[in-house]
Amino acid sequence: MQINEGDIFYIIDFEFKNKGAVAKKNKYLIALLTVDETSLLFSLPTSQQYISPARDQEGCIDYPDMGISLYKFPAGKVIGIDGFNFEKDTYIIYRQIFESHAFELD
Repeated sequence: MQINEGDIFYIIDFEFKNKGAVAKKNKYLIALLTVDETSLLFSLPTSQQYISPARDQEGCIDYPDMGISLYKFPAGKVIGIDGFNFEKDTYIIYRQIFESHAFELD
């Protein structure tokens, strides 16, 4: 499977690394960056809002005092091919970005 930066996948019954602690659930997976020919940086975005509504905005949101940075995609905003958008406000939390080998996703 060829994976490119910006690809968005919908994974049914995604299994988190801490198996058992978190139930499997359907998740989106966004390919953020190609590290080398076989590794990629990914994000599992969330629709859970962990920030103050007063600071909630589209795009980058930074809490330097708390060491938290995230990116918000507003609900309904087209961000992908064929009009793809998230139905709910969706966030990439930078501390939850992980690296994986592309072949592990096949």
